[in-house]
Amino acid sequence: MIILKFWNVDTSIILQSSTLLGLILGLALQPVLSNLFAGVIILSTRYVEVGKKIRIISSQIPYTLTILPAYKFFSVESSDLGYKGVIKRVTLFYSVFETERGDEIKIPNSILLQSVILDVERENVVFSVRVEFPLKLKVSLEELESRIKKE
Repeated sequence: MIILKFWNVDTSIILQSSTLLGLILGLALQPVLSNLFAGVIILSTRYVEVGKKIRIISSQIPYTLTILPAYKFFSVESSDLGYKGVIKRVTLFYSVFETERGDEIKIPNSILLQSVILDVERENVVFSVRVEFPLKLKVSLEELESRIKKE
């Protein structure tokens, strides 16, 4: 800029044209950059993990419901929304998802980050709780109820 001023070149034209060029490039690369940043977020936070069985629910990923015959509409198989399957690969721009039918879907990371992810393999934790109520050997039902409510 200093050299251009030395030669009496108007730098405001260069500044305006570079601003316009930056705006055009920013708007043109918006989908690419949103997928890139979503990929970085997905990979760094482990939003989805490779090999995990999940269900993806998003209005941006089309799916269909079985509505005929009518009795099937109320069954679990037909009213589950979204796609159920396994995450095969996560890259910076898209993620590869394999459905239960074996179809491979490449989902842009910006859409995946905005989707509802249900963890199908969530482990059910079973635990037991032991509660002791010291009672006499011969106790009435009313006394037992009152001791339980008091505890």
